[in-house]
Amino acid sequence: LYAVLNYSLKNPFTEFAGTIFTPAKSVHIVRYVQAWKEANLTPLFWNSVFISGAATIISLLFAFFISFGIGIGRSKHRVKIMAACMVAFAIPQEAVMFPGYKISRYLNLYGTQIAVAIILGILYATFATFLLTRVISDLPKETIEAAQIDGASSFQLLRKIIVPIIKPTLLTQAAMIFIWCWN
Repeated sequence: LYAVLNYSLKNPFTEFAGTIFTPAKSVHIVRYVQAWKEANLTPLFWNSVFISGAATIISLLFAFFISFGIGIGRSKHRVKIMAACMVAFAIPQEAVMFPGYKISRYLNLYGTQIAVAIILGILYATFATFLLTRVISDLPKETIEAAQIDGASSFQLLRKIIVPIIKPTLLTQAAMIFIWCWN
């Protein structure tokens, strides 16, 4: 690995000076730039950014509102919903691809970036729902009750109390989902 990386960073005009293990005197990324241009990777890179970003947004939106309803509402079916989320998350991506294909064909989205983003977003929303529900349900009841007594609507409770408290969790979840989608 060292030899390959070292050789790739050597100056193309002096690459044969010394052995393959002789450290590069200066770093040259000419080969990387040339490979990037020849393979035309720029549109592929932005395609990945779009799909991963859109899937992350879709996943967090689904998970956030479902988690808010389950976590604050204290649904009597909460345990069943959480178990279903974990079972759905355990399903391999390959098993979801055929139904995703059929649905995307039916909705005339086959072959589009948004179809892939929707499928990945829904797939990862299950884990995000599990995590966010745990965080929201662990919020102090006193804080939520105090806001409700002060006359806060559900939207105000969401925007002014819950979102600021769970912002680190949302950002961590967004980073995890983005990386999962990218991979």
